[in-house]
Amino acid sequence: MSVTLTWDAPDQSIIRLIYGRNWTQKDFQIALGQVSSTLDSLKRSVHIVIDQDQAEVSPGVFLTHAKSLCAITDHPNVGAVVVVGASDAARELCEMAANRHTFCHNLRFAPMLDDAYNILYHLDFVASVNNLVPDDWPR
Repeated sequence: MSVTLTWDAPDQSIIRLIYGRNWTQKDFQIALGQVSSTLDSLKRSVHIVIDQDQAEVSPGVFLTHAKSLCAITDHPNVGAVVVVGASDAARELCEMAANRHTFCHNLRFAPMLDDAYNILYHLDFVASVNNLVPDDWPR
């Protein structure tokens, strides 16, 4: 299979989808099914990293998958979804779609895998600080 699913953190807080060079629509659908069933089995929130760094994905192909990717962001057990290696054109198309619709607001983009981890670290840090602030304090 050219789209593989793996846990990307020892505490199983990040699911990583790794796209191979020759991935197919079928591979993508199988991986999404695995992600969905994994998320359904959890009782906590996890982040998802979609690693397209080694894949050849045109903006048009990415856009056709964007709605499915965005559906993942709506799952109650998803924290954030970070796409690694998407072209600038693909990113801009998704951002335009997200601005016009109410989906994909947890979707972020990173040029490299380390950048994705930095984004997730920052989000987790902010969330942990916000949990320390009393509910009646302004945020």
